[in-house]
Amino acid sequence: MNIERIVNRAKGEKGISLIEVAIIIVAVGILASLVLQSMSALLKDARQVETEREMDMLAKAIAGDPSIMAVAGGERSEFGYVGDIGALPPNLDALVTNPGYSTWHGPYIPPSFNTADNDFKKDAWGVDYTYTGGVTITSTGSDSSIVKQFAESSDDLLLNSITGLIRDINDSLPTPDDAADIDVVIIYPDGTGGLDTNSYHPDDSGWFSLTSLPIGRHQVHVIYTPEVDTLTRYVTVVPRNGDDQLARYNFDTSYFSQPDTSACVGLTFVEGSDTAYGAGGYCHCVSFWLANNSGASIQIDWVVLEYSTTAYYQVFDYGADGDYEFAGSSPRNGSSDTVTFTLTETVANGGTSKIEVETFIDVESGTGNKVDMSTTTFTVTFSDGSTFDVAMSGYCD
Repeated sequence: MNIERIVNRAKGEKGISLIEVAIIIVAVGILASLVLQSMSALLKDARQVETEREMDMLAKAIAGDPSIMAVAGGERSEFGYVGDIGALPPNLDALVTNPGYSTWHGPYIPPSFNTADNDFKKDAWGVDYTYTGGVTITSTGSDSSIVKQFAESSDDLLLNSITGLIRDINDSLPTPDDAADIDVVIIYPDGTGGLDTNSYHPDDSGWFSLTSLPIGRHQVHVIYTPEVDTLTRYVTVVPRNGDDQLARYNFDTSYFSQPDTSACVGLTFVEGSDTAYGAGGYCHCVSFWLANNSGASIQIDWVVLEYSTTAYYQVFDYGADGDYEFAGSSPRNGSSDTVTFTLTETVANGGTSKIEVETFIDVESGTGNKVDMSTTTFTVTFSDGSTFDVAMSGYCD
């Protein structure tokens, strides 16, 4: 029966029947139920949005906000609790209350949280977030868990590396004797409220590697002891920072004599610069650095890689210009194949360049299996006659 007709009849008649009243009550109940269900769904959605927003802020309080950059240099400048302490917080309370650490510079929670009532630890349903010192925060207040993961693993935040190169004002590299007189000192939070100071020597070519670093802005001192000269710089370490980030340090004096170039022949491999890498733990891509200390610029337009492993690569990339010198999947290149560059490349005297060879698989064409190249030895020959061996160290990033 139509409700509107019942109401109209009620206006023109002395009364309505009990059946009609019951129908009206049932209809109103159904409408009210639908409204309540709709409001409940909207409320749940609003609570989920609020909870996800709060979890994002908690994640930034722990690991920093990558969108905040320093005014000078355009580098990331905000790294949260981890950047100050060098460790993940044991609980959310450590974001507001100093656990007794001298390097703690909190609170890290933004003013929009009500820290006085511990609201920052509760989701929009009033249930405490679950956080036990890892890289995930979980809300369990709704019918299903909401998980915020702010890093793939703790290693992404705590175990990073940077490769550096030292030169003088003329871009001259140190000789082996010079390198022995150079100390590279980095200062970074030790994870327990203090600071660690680690010292390194560069290799005979002026290269060094800083390892096991937490994210953050860390102070670096490069000391040339014969002249008691110190370069003080800051290095920015971001999550999953690898050896592909190169830090260059130049003294402002001519300390290093130009090497005797009569014995130098073309391009050389930079010892210790090799890295294997690949998604999902596969080490099917390799990279390394080469240097030109020959005394003159070198032009190259092709390269040959020789190795004993049965594997074919899809990409050969010279330098950092983003232009692949070879990129193909049918057929791929293999050992002893010549890769002709799309453009002639020039390596300036004293310059360095990064080489990347990617996606080694076990078939020349079609879909194959990825091949681990982390222990392979490559013989590299360039068109200028330069040749050297790259013995991969087994390290996989």
